[in-house]
Amino acid sequence: MKIILSFILLIGTLFSQIEKVNLVSHNETDALLIDKGRLKVAIGNNGSIGDVKLPNADEYAYGYYDDITFLFAGGSYLSGYSNDTLWANGFLTASRIFDYLPGKVGEDPADAKLKIYKLKKSDKDFGESWIEWKTAVELGAKFYDGDNDGVYNPVDKNNNGKWDIDEDKPDLIGNETFWFVINDGVPKEERRFKVDPQGIEIRVTCFTSSNGSSDAFNNTIFIRYEIENTGLIDDKLEDVYFSFTQDTDLGNYNDDLVGSFIKGRSGFIYNKEEDDEYGADAPESFVTILEGPPIYWKGNSYNDINGNGNYDEGIDLPLDTAYVKHGELLGEDFYPGALNLITNSIMQYMKSTPSIGDPDDPTELRYYQFGGKSHKGDSLHISSWGFGNGSELGADSNLFPFKYMYWGDPESQTGWINTVGFDQRMMVTTGKFDLEVGKPKIVLGAMVLARGTTSNNSVTIGKEYVNEIISSYNKNFADIPVSVKRDEDNLPLQFNLSQNYPNPFNPTTTIEYTIPKVETLHATSQMQNVTLQVYDVLGREVATLVNEQKTAGRYEVEFNAINLASGVYFYRLQTSTGFVSTKKLLLIK
Repeated sequence: MKIILSFILLIGTLFSQIEKVNLVSHNETDALLIDKGRLKVAIGNNGSIGDVKLPNADEYAYGYYDDITFLFAGGSYLSGYSNDTLWANGFLTASRIFDYLPGKVGEDPADAKLKIYKLKKSDKDFGESWIEWKTAVELGAKFYDGDNDGVYNPVDKNNNGKWDIDEDKPDLIGNETFWFVINDGVPKEERRFKVDPQGIEIRVTCFTSSNGSSDAFNNTIFIRYEIENTGLIDDKLEDVYFSFTQDTDLGNYNDDLVGSFIKGRSGFIYNKEEDDEYGADAPESFVTILEGPPIYWKGNSYNDINGNGNYDEGIDLPLDTAYVKHGELLGEDFYPGALNLITNSIMQYMKSTPSIGDPDDPTELRYYQFGGKSHKGDSLHISSWGFGNGSELGADSNLFPFKYMYWGDPESQTGWINTVGFDQRMMVTTGKFDLEVGKPKIVLGAMVLARGTTSNNSVTIGKEYVNEIISSYNKNFADIPVSVKRDEDNLPLQFNLSQNYPNPFNPTTTIEYTIPKVETLHATSQMQNVTLQVYDVLGREVATLVNEQKTAGRYEVEFNAINLASGVYFYRLQTSTGFVSTKKLLLIK
């Protein structure tokens, strides 16, 4: 067995070495470098993460950590059914899959407007990047509608030279935001999978941030995919799976290992031992699904009281609530009776390797997205899988399903561990869900890097970073100090009422809010009366959480609903200067 495995790996290594040289055959695209200091990743407006040529550059750019390559190429996969026919598409240059073009369905991909739109926290209010965002909005980008007229028009209404809460601004989360739109318009004959375009548009947002106190943010790039079915083939694309995919190369790409962090919704790649380029303390690279698409799941997310198979608000009993989180400025969308899909599978695959090589058709990709199967659909078993230590685990091999590959802990060397270093590729998948016309689905993920004292210790630190990022997501990124402006004394310059967390809750939840300095005719005041009250759906007050004078600053208060019945409630912040904001919360006991 070991001789056969060694031969397989040797052949695969030779193919990989050939592949890594002059691989890219896709069209030239608009591209730029996301630069977080230690962490840098090139992106292209065709959907490529890494493996793109930057403007005025002779060579292709990839992903870098401490100025050494950690990522060759990344991208995404989709599969599903239209008119009962299986389809699949994606973009990963390492696997020669180039199914997406810049722009919306039917647009000329060479149109100059189909570029990557970039926003920075330091950009001048109402400046050039804010004006350029008008074109991005026309293509489907989001914005904050300060004047509530449904139109993006970034105008300084009071001519004070700075943005105010009743004025429009772009959708900026964190320090930098990068946005572009792509569609699966590459013709069938030019695709590896040889399937027709499905009329899918994906609006891609990458953003970065820092909160001044955590290294986790300094080592993370967030990626949001908003996936829309335009109805070109079918009004409903059914049983859809979405995957983040990467060909991660941590320095020397032939000694990489794969792992799963199930509680952190993540797959990761790390080094076996000492790396030729990074040394003994090579970093790890996590891919995390923070938010899967909302779905209504009878018996799991709601009780079907009227028995019609659909969730009917006000009739059926919600058992869960799904969210789409947009950051503090744009807030959150709520879907009572629904739940957010979690990570369905974390799969290893490798170039030119029998049973788990690159997918050659939609069915093979689909098996990987299911998890726990070879590309021919055979069930894989931990105890007999030659790339790990499963044969040594005995009964322990049944602790987790095979679809979360290598769920053990590398630093303690416990559980199921990948033991054979290779040129790895990885897919982190969520699903299944339907794509109906006019109802786009959002998947929010994060690329998280960490570097510890050893390669295995890097995984431990990476898990800590992932936990911090998930915590920030749960708060709708309330700990990212960007959407609530501050002055030189670090005091807020605008009111803000955050979404409570957790939500749904039982019986306690936390509510955060900010109070700014108030300019009066005679002086600058940092005191004003503040009330924070909770109401039921009939508008009856059920609790007063705050009713007092407050100085400018950020506050949080705990609400304990132990004496209240399950259901929907509302909380309202009101101040003596006229600010009022109301949000919904859900109590489930």
